[in-house]
Amino acid sequence: TGADDTGDNFDGFRDLDHTSTNVQNNIDVYLDFLLNEMGYAGFRYDMVKGFAPMYIKQYNEAAQPMFSVGEHFSNAGEVGAWIRGTGLTSAAFDFGLKWTINSCFGGNNWNISEKGNAADINLSRYAVTFVENHDTDKTDGQKLNNNVLAANAFILALPGTPCIFWKHWTAYKEELKKMIKARKEAGITNTSRIVYQAKHNGGYVTIVEGDNRNILVISGYPKGINDILKDYDCVLSGTNYAFYISQNKPTSSTEGITIYVHSNNAPHLYVWEDDPHTKLNGEWPGAKMSDVCFLGSGKYYYKNFTPSSGRLNFIVNNGNDSEKTQDIKDITGNVFYNYDGKNTATNVTSQMEDKELRSLLTYSNGEVCAFFEASGTDYPNVKAWAWNGSVNYTGGEWPGQQCTWLADLPNGNKLWKWTASDSNATPEYIIFNNDNNGKQTKNLAFVNGGHYQGDCLFSIVDGVVSDTETKQISSREFTNGQFSTLCLPYNISEEELKQYGGSFYKYSSETDGVLYFSKVSSLMAWYPYVYIPSTTGQNLAALASAQTTGGAPKKVKHGNFTFIGTSTARTLVSNNDVTYYGYKITDGTFVKVGTDKGAKIGAWKCYFSTPAKSGTSAKYSVFDGVATGIATVKEIMDRSSSDVYTIDGKKVEKNGVRKGLYIYNGKKLIVR
Repeated sequence: TGADDTGDNFDGFRDLDHTSTNVQNNIDVYLDFLLNEMGYAGFRYDMVKGFAPMYIKQYNEAAQPMFSVGEHFSNAGEVGAWIRGTGLTSAAFDFGLKWTINSCFGGNNWNISEKGNAADINLSRYAVTFVENHDTDKTDGQKLNNNVLAANAFILALPGTPCIFWKHWTAYKEELKKMIKARKEAGITNTSRIVYQAKHNGGYVTIVEGDNRNILVISGYPKGINDILKDYDCVLSGTNYAFYISQNKPTSSTEGITIYVHSNNAPHLYVWEDDPHTKLNGEWPGAKMSDVCFLGSGKYYYKNFTPSSGRLNFIVNNGNDSEKTQDIKDITGNVFYNYDGKNTATNVTSQMEDKELRSLLTYSNGEVCAFFEASGTDYPNVKAWAWNGSVNYTGGEWPGQQCTWLADLPNGNKLWKWTASDSNATPEYIIFNNDNNGKQTKNLAFVNGGHYQGDCLFSIVDGVVSDTETKQISSREFTNGQFSTLCLPYNISEEELKQYGGSFYKYSSETDGVLYFSKVSSLMAWYPYVYIPSTTGQNLAALASAQTTGGAPKKVKHGNFTFIGTSTARTLVSNNDVTYYGYKITDGTFVKVGTDKGAKIGAWKCYFSTPAKSGTSAKYSVFDGVATGIATVKEIMDRSSSDVYTIDGKKVEKNGVRKGLYIYNGKKLIVR
């Protein structure tokens, strides 16, 4: 009961009101219990169409699971929109690819041009590929009844995170083991790229580039592909499939010539080389383009080629003889074309050379900003309205703050950027409008560096981290036993973390101003942590040569308290809207930041914030059941409205035992 649904109606079971703070807090506690007490590594969210994806973002940023996947039973476009709606904090099952598998493998139709989100270079890391699941397996019309092993071979070659159905594993264990081993040996990951895909007579060939070698998978029985197979060794073959691994690491697909085509729908690309006369993208009409990137005009299809002569020719077409361009010849470098879907392709290379979206969608480390792309007709000018529960960061008067025009894009869209004047700004939502002239977006969940198109978060842009900034991390001094906060632009694995010494904690829950932290064995880039070192010195010196991961500091919120990392030094001043807290390094208690001069927080450190109107103050913290800054049980009870119990369930009076093990707010508490 409560507010209206924020997603699709579902009559099957449960109807939680995710807008409720009480519901949100209970979910946070439950997810923390699953991770830190039951030992789970991540979550599968069921029927996520039933509520808005912004809540998945909220829950995942609080819990920080190693992995998250949502079941959005729909097509590739809707699944991709849901992934973006979570702020790219969750993967999703690739139902778009599942429907392609049913159509192609189920019907021996080997034109496998549509590959769901696994083929989208912006979404492949969030695509969980599968052939069957517990629902589709028992539903007529959804179960794959033909070429099951061939379909599994296909997903084990593709980018994305493959998920093998248990019944398939038990039926084909030895075959699947061989292909999984080859995938790992080649270094295929969920961010790998498809470097070749084409229909051949009687089948289809797909090549995926791994970190170490390439994987080639044959679907059906294609003829005339001996030249393609000459540098590959067969791992396994069977009915309507063969799985190969390259003998060496081929030339990187980023070299050569890339053809970019902007079109409303994926076009076909027919490519050939004059000397020697070679067809580089299959027989006429060529392969349907599926790799997508987002450049100056938004969505571009692209394909990379390495012609032996350094020169190629191509025709863009709609899959037939009547809707095709003239020959586009003697291409020696990357080119950009706008295709009308019929007979015309306009060369916009000169316009794109200095306007690739990659060069436009940039911001400096520590900047709070968002990008908005929209029709120049609907949005000739753009203003932004950004806010959280208590503060507006865009002037306080509608329609908000003027955005900065970045470029007129070749498809008629305009690209705009909003930057907060306050680098400490922490918006929860943002609206873009055309200067109050009748057009505006809906309330959009704010993501720093978010690239929005219309009402959709299309991608998240990574902030740029300089070498000078990261040097501050490796040279930072720590003192044995003292509390420190960390926010790092690196992912640090469990094995790597062991070399640093001491204990690392994440913010896991909050009750009545008491903040709970639980120990972690690995660190995620850009998330806030507390570090209690076991030695004194430059403990993170080993990170001097570490590879940074582009991004921006993440927020972890429980109750009214948000734990926030920094990437540049900033000065925090509490005011009537927000109260800030920093850590006292000696014992981990909190220090409230003043309303006059405030306090300076250094780069790569963390702090807490809470709405001043919430009436809640930070009292103390508990690390794996050990309270900091607490002398007696009486002091706990004086500060809290919750009762304290002994381990055998007896309520403790204010004059109770001073030291020992207790139960407080459902958690163990040690008072020393």
